[in-house]
Amino acid sequence: MTDDLDPNPWVALHGATIIRVVREGEQVELGVEQQELRGKFPGRGVGFVIRLSGCSELQYEPDDEPPIVDPQQIASSEPAILDAKSAEGDMLVACAGGTLRVRYASLTIGLDTGGDVALADLRARSSVIAM
Repeated sequence: MTDDLDPNPWVALHGATIIRVVREGEQVELGVEQQELRGKFPGRGVGFVIRLSGCSELQYEPDDEPPIVDPQQIASSEPAILDAKSAEGDMLVACAGGTLRVRYASLTIGLDTGGDVALADLRARSSVIAM
């Protein structure tokens, strides 16, 4: 699934916890755990993989602390996705305890066990969709 700065993929993952962040240049991969939604897809996984291509900004802004740009520190904060919106070329992902700010050219989502997920499938199986 590919979708540029559409908040729906992020919103559909409401409640997912970011547990892994890997950055290689402008390619970023976020491993998220969301067992309830993942259980609606085939296989025995526990979450999804969000792949960002052309990612020029990746920063987690905790509510009362300085921003975090180190991928391992972002993952160790375990931000839980609540909502998202696009603003001035950035995707602002509201998380419990802070905001994940990302700027990217494209996004794909896959199952943690492999294989891509179509946005239509994610929307159909998620109980939360942005308006």
